[in-house]
Amino acid sequence: MATTQRRGVLLAAVNKSVKAAGDRLGGQDQATIEVARAYARQIDAVISDPDQSDGEKVKALHLAPHLVAALKTLGLNEAGREEINLIRARVEATRSKADQAKSDTPLTGSAALKAQLRGLKTAS
Repeated sequence: MATTQRRGVLLAAVNKSVKAAGDRLGGQDQATIEVARAYARQIDAVISDPDQSDGEKVKALHLAPHLVAALKTLGLNEAGREEINLIRARVEATRSKADQAKSDTPLTGSAALKAQLRGLKTAS
């Protein structure tokens, strides 16, 4: 590998992504953020070191899928954002079905009486 990478490029990119996510990431995400940073640091260190052999650089790049997986888990790449959006859509669909089922259920007993009384109060 003839080219060398500027030291810290991946780490800087991870930090930039974390910062851009803002309040969406919280304390519960800190461990995954640190794992992503550790992968980025390790890859950066080996790839940017001109004294490392090509074999060592290739080995370091085997960490890249793990870095990408951490970013996906955090929703910091396209695949992660798509997955989060799919989950949100499923949650909303489930909520809509539950709300629909509630409104389709006839009121009985005291609930029916309370609803009738509310109707009388607003009709007056």
